[in-house]
Amino acid sequence: EAASLYQIELDLKRTFPEHAEFRSARGRARLRRVLRAFVRRVPATGYTQSLNFLAAFLLLQIPERGGIRNSAQVDREEATFWLLCCVVERLLPDYYTSRLTGLQADTRVLEALVAQHPTLHRVGANLERLGLSLSLVSTQWLMLGFIGILPTETPLRAWELLLPLGPRALLAAALAAMRR
Repeated sequence: EAASLYQIELDLKRTFPEHAEFRSARGRARLRRVLRAFVRRVPATGYTQSLNFLAAFLLLQIPERGGIRNSAQVDREEATFWLLCCVVERLLPDYYTSRLTGLQADTRVLEALVAQHPTLHRVGANLERLGLSLSLVSTQWLMLGFIGILPTETPLRAWELLLPLGPRALLAAALAAMRR
């Protein structure tokens, strides 16, 4: 757990440093508490890549008085924590593990979809010609759900679909992004 807590402290300074919420000590403290609580919930997994951006994005989407649970208001941090748990544990299991097995599987699915697509197969071929692989780009897209990669409106739309559809929504968003 100590290694995870140390990494969280390093990543706090790198998490959306241009956003007013995370330039403030209060905003960084909120994010710290959400991430620490998550690490304590899943000690076997601990803190992994991209959780800081994921938690920060979710924190920014939750209003100050987060939501209703059992007819009582839930504060913003608690609502963010539970939403982070839902995303990591249920919607994208094995994306945020040391082996990234879920992420690797979906990256391979995306590569297969691109290879079979009538026009997108050229994207993969062009990347290969440049000595790059689609997985180099798509790993970050999928792991972050496009957060910080595309204008904020785009990840919000992808996340609207992620909640009911799971990783299929991210794969569809990746295909759509490549078509542009």
